[in-house]
Amino acid sequence: MILSSDQMDFLFSVNGTQRLGFTSPILRWPDAIVYYELDKSLDQKGQEVVIAAMKYIEDVSCVRFRVKDGIAKHYVLIKAGGACSSRVGMRRGRPQHIIIDGNLCSKGSVIHELLHTLGFLHMHTANNRDDYIEVNWKNVRDDAKLNFKQFAAHVSLFETEYDYDSITHYSSVAFAKDKKMPTIIAKKPAPNMGQRKGKR
Repeated sequence: MILSSDQMDFLFSVNGTQRLGFTSPILRWPDAIVYYELDKSLDQKGQEVVIAAMKYIEDVSCVRFRVKDGIAKHYVLIKAGGACSSRVGMRRGRPQHIIIDGNLCSKGSVIHELLHTLGFLHMHTANNRDDYIEVNWKNVRDDAKLNFKQFAAHVSLFETEYDYDSITHYSSVAFAKDKKMPTIIAKKPAPNMGQRKGKR
């Protein structure tokens, strides 16, 4: 997940305004349509997993993905890279890059990144997460600490309950220095925490 400086200020500042997360019209895709372009760098396997992830989201929501035409001003450019990453919400007037590694990114991982593109954030950074998990900061890689930082109290959960099974929740050893030790410790039974099967 890649955040702009303005987004970080809003998410983590104690002085943020009382607004609903990333429901701002500026960051939402008009008419729930996301235009996209598959970069030539993306191989056949990568293209197939992206299309499968898009179909899954379409099947369970009102969001529709459409191949970019000459009129679309805002669109997602999906290209090959050595990771799975996306910015959060729509970027106006310029292409928004999603990086996909066809060998590394499963359908569930691509769904996770597309949800960031739609404006969704990580479940394990919710402002009520301390009731459900404990972050083992000593085992979190230094370059990944931002991905575990807790949202400020004014960031809305959209009246939903904390969900260990969310596809936006990290696994217990995500970004661990030592994979034999957890980075996230569940305080309640959570056998599917960090799942990327595209079920939720």
